[in-house]
Amino acid sequence: MKLLLINSVCGTGSTGRICVEIAREYEQNGYEVKIAYGRNEGTIPADARKYAVRVGSDIDVYAHVLYTRITDKHGLASKRVTRRFLEWADDFNPDVLWLHNIHGYYINYEMLFEWIRQRPQMQVKWTLHDCWAFTGHCAFYTYSGCDRWKHPEGCQDCPRKKSYPASLLHDNSADNLRRKREAFQGINNLTLITPSKWLADEVKSSILSEYETEVRYNDIDTSIFKPTPSDFRSEHGLSDTDKMLLGVANVWEKRKGLDDFIRLAELLPDSYRIFLVGLSDKQIEQLKEQGSRITTIRRTDSAEELAAIYSAADVFLNPTYEDNYPSVILEAEACGTPVITY
Repeated sequence: MKLLLINSVCGTGSTGRICVEIAREYEQNGYEVKIAYGRNEGTIPADARKYAVRVGSDIDVYAHVLYTRITDKHGLASKRVTRRFLEWADDFNPDVLWLHNIHGYYINYEMLFEWIRQRPQMQVKWTLHDCWAFTGHCAFYTYSGCDRWKHPEGCQDCPRKKSYPASLLHDNSADNLRRKREAFQGINNLTLITPSKWLADEVKSSILSEYETEVRYNDIDTSIFKPTPSDFRSEHGLSDTDKMLLGVANVWEKRKGLDDFIRLAELLPDSYRIFLVGLSDKQIEQLKEQGSRITTIRRTDSAEELAAIYSAADVFLNPTYEDNYPSVILEAEACGTPVITY
């Protein structure tokens, strides 16, 4: 038996780690497993590389990003690399296909689902980690209070056009939703999986409402995420009386509460130190220029390093304004660190 997982990343970030955990479980049950992914080749953990099959290259990702920025047709580029990947997938001939994030600038979803239609005997699972699959543009919409995706006339005049996957020019949300409806509906043996009841309820009002939906909460590897001794506090000059407040995100943006952290750093006394993990180089430079008291740490794909940082913190803060089922909260709690979140 063969399992093929498809996700934007492999072994890194929350979705990448989830895919590797699934791969290990199925491999232990006798399956041959591969994970097709689109980005971040250099950060795949060594023990996950045996599963990894890349779709395209960095240049292909950049081309897909540019196409999205200009046209607002995310997921409709990458035709050449998708065709090449599907030729490989034909040879691999999976019995089970498990989709995760098929957005992320690396694959053409119309071509992928046409290939799926040609394989009615294949069992198909699709874990939705966000809402992109049933909207005309965005991955999340609650922050904007938008419910256009629910209505018969569909998405239009998108209020999140400049959010991921950002378009700088056109608003193609109405046509995007129409094309997703045509691509995603009517697939045999397709089961949707959501990591929260909230998202399962949203799916019932969407273009994917025809499918059976299972709620399967994300879990984490508690052999890694556990109270972990480290020298993190002493290395960063923290005394026993200093309070370490921690925030972690794969991508920091306004909806994740970055502005709230910046404001909090201005309000708290010097004995409180804020550490943010996952900031981009540009964000780090901006905070330095602003004279922020926040200590910045670049993104890490080492789960062991993250566990040590979680364990060192007095409190984990997650001021996200919209989210689905954030694994960072589970990771922090597993490391014995209390959580404050909206």
